[in-house]
Amino acid sequence: METMVDPILLMCHQDIYARVEELLWLRNEPGRNCLLDLGCGNARYRAPCLKRLPPTIYEGVDLSEAALAEA
Repeated sequence: METMVDPILLMCHQDIYARVEELLWLRNEPGRNCLLDLGCGNARYRAPCLKRLPPTIYEGVDLSEAALAEA
């Protein structure tokens, strides 16, 4: 079952994800990128960026055990 997402919140998240990806491109040094994603949820929205710019180390942290299990 897919959960409905508030479009305003999604817009804010999309803006944040776009900015983070922009910063990752600017600092893209193969083998030297580490990303700490606080409030990562299931990483659904971050996954495309991670595929384009895979960090050496990725740590996702979230309070939702269900979201982390899905990730």
